[in-house]
Amino acid sequence: MVPSLTWRDDWLLGIEHVDSDHREMVRLFNRLLEAAGRQDRPPDTPAEGDAPSILECLGALIEHLRGHFAVEEAFLRSIGYPGVSEHKCEHALHLAELADLRRRAELAPVPRIDQESLTSMKEWLFDHIDEDRGFALYYFQQVAAAPAAGRRPLLSVLRLDFPFTMKFA
Repeated sequence: MVPSLTWRDDWLLGIEHVDSDHREMVRLFNRLLEAAGRQDRPPDTPAEGDAPSILECLGALIEHLRGHFAVEEAFLRSIGYPGVSEHKCEHALHLAELADLRRRAELAPVPRIDQESLTSMKEWLFDHIDEDRGFALYYFQQVAAAPAAGRRPLLSVLRLDFPFTMKFA
């Protein structure tokens, strides 16, 4: 079984909305791991009440990632990050892979996610946070360090350019 993740402060980027989303990704991934651990129990094991299913957990993770990616991409555009197109393509690819994984789980007689897929998702999560260090460095070197007279505060940029309350289909 794939071991769960424990949030580590060395994953912090110093951009609060991104760090908060990353913490939530870890929480949702761990919830998915917990549900996946229940899938391997013998069929005669008693049900665990209202424990979320694999499909519910995977759906929640996908929905969170859709929102996170949209906010992150809006942020990258707002700071003029030069790698925004490539970053957006990576996001789209990962969402497509997760949608395929969900489709396969839904079509199975009993919804399941194999250990290889869970390990791959865990590795992707580490890679995603590590890749985000590139735009965090850009932000702190190019944008946050710029004279305040010519730029709006970070929260102002995000509130004006992208509402956090937006729902994604």
